[in-house]
Amino acid sequence: MKENLIQPKSYEFAKKIVFLYQELKRKKEFELGSQLLRSYWLRLLRDTQILDSATSQRYISECEEILRILGSIRKTVGINS
Repeated sequence: MKENLIQPKSYEFAKKIVFLYQELKRKKEFELGSQLLRSYWLRLLRDTQILDSATSQRYISECEEILRILGSIRKTVGINS
């Protein structure tokens, strides 16, 4: 049986988002930090320069990788949008 890649990858990403939330709290970005936990507003944080470009790109790239894996899983099991 194939190893399930999405569970550990998405969990590790979620942990990173929590750490990022804590950093936003230290910067007194409370509202955006709360929104980030709910919906991963990574591009908005980058575009408003609350996060630097390199940091936000790491999170965005990881998020996109998880989305590609989920898309592949959907195709494999035949789930339509």
